[in-house]
Amino acid sequence: MGSDRGATATGGPASGGNHIQGASYDFADLLLVKARDAGLRKTERTRHALLASLARELATGGRSGVKVAAVAAGAGAAHGTYYRYFADSSDGMDALIDAFSQFCRSSLDGAGAGDAGSRERVRAIFLVQVALFRDNGALMACLIAPEPAIMNGDTAAAVQARYWEWLMRIAAWIARGRSAMPGAPRQTPAQLLPLAYALAGMVEALLARIYLRRDPELTDLAEDEDALADFLTDIWWRGAFGGSISRD
Repeated sequence: MGSDRGATATGGPASGGNHIQGASYDFADLLLVKARDAGLRKTERTRHALLASLARELATGGRSGVKVAAVAAGAGAAHGTYYRYFADSSDGMDALIDAFSQFCRSSLDGAGAGDAGSRERVRAIFLVQVALFRDNGALMACLIAPEPAIMNGDTAAAVQARYWEWLMRIAAWIARGRSAMPGAPRQTPAQLLPLAYALAGMVEALLARIYLRRDPELTDLAEDEDALADFLTDIWWRGAFGGSISRD
């Protein structure tokens, strides 16, 4: 289960409750909605518009193809306006990745189906995670395989802290589940953290193959998100509990 400075969008389709199958989790679209929100200050709307344009440029031309002039033009702003919000292209990228990291975390937190730690909740989280990979390929590539040139130290630390907190939550779920298994040894979340890392990494690697690298041998999984969520839930559950308990 898996990973802003100033005012940025963090809510998504999942932030209010259950995941809506087929709903868009496109972060650039959400930023554009915020950019058009008359209830926000003009400076906030402009910042959202710049970040949305930056996300689109990233998706179109990759990290090396991002140009400040194109970002500003895409946001309907003058070239110099960009520098009122960000020092340079790297600073804007930092803000975008940091905001996207928050968006991912709030979306996963909002996967509200089932009780915490239940198999139903795990499946709901995977449905959201699948949608995040599906709709945000370029951003997700930056998030799961960050390079030093992409994020500064503060941004990288903030992103890692959110990931760490998420992994600790997974480890705590596993610890509670295993404590209910007859004869199972008591293990703390800290002791189960390596397992949480391994399970999260396994899922991210598969989703990256499907949605980022577009492995042709995995096309069928991409076309059926319900089946993919079922598959991920099954292998995650077996890895966490050995398939020996049911907590639906």
